[in-house]
Amino acid sequence: MIKIFLAAIILIFTGCGSSQKEATPKQKSSVVKIDKKSTLKKKKAIKNTQPKWINNPNIDGQTGAVGIVKLMKNKKKQKYIAKKLAIASLQEQKRVEVDTKVTTSQRVLNNSKSTSYTAQETHQTSNHYKTYDIIQKDDYSDGENYYIWMVVKK
Repeated sequence: MIKIFLAAIILIFTGCGSSQKEATPKQKSSVVKIDKKSTLKKKKAIKNTQPKWINNPNIDGQTGAVGIVKLMKNKKKQKYIAKKLAIASLQEQKRVEVDTKVTTSQRVLNNSKSTSYTAQETHQTSNHYKTYDIIQKDDYSDGENYYIWMVVKK
């Protein structure tokens, strides 16, 4: 009976000792407060330092486009994808031009019979930039995204 009593006391002390060891780190842990105002200020500061061409790639009479990708470990792939996106955007900017010409003529014979003739001629052209006509003007990274500015070479 004494052996059981001693074993119970040892278990109680051992259990209490281990719970105190776990409580000590919890007491030392600190709470990290996130200041929403300072986070917003940082985001605004980043937006203010962004180049103007990100929001308006057609600056100074240049036809341009911006390619945007998330930052990647592989920088070559990141730049390649951003360039392809900017070039695709430039290609979309070029519109198809349609020129239509309608000719109508009427012929009257002996004041009784008339014949009319209508002809319609349509020309459709679209201009695409060749990839060597597009050059990289600038690039920028804000820590989250990578931006590349491509313009059509004059």
